[in-house]
Amino acid sequence: NFQIETYRNKKDTFYIKWKNKFEFQLKKVNPKSKLDSTNFVVKITKIKNNAYDFEAGYENSNFKQKGTTIKTE
Repeated sequence: NFQIETYRNKKDTFYIKWKNKFEFQLKKVNPKSKLDSTNFVVKITKIKNNAYDFEAGYENSNFKQKGTTIKTE
């Protein structure tokens, strides 16, 4: 239901809405700007053990990024 991220000692919490097994949208729980209110679409491109590779970007934007997410305890 939620994804919590930590970046430079700052935590952000997002609602998760799954579109299918390999694609989901993230929306900030407490948006502070118009960009924060925009859905962030994530497409999983490869799954491996405790991690997955992804391509992501803001909805209706040409901005795209690639990365890897690793599950932690």
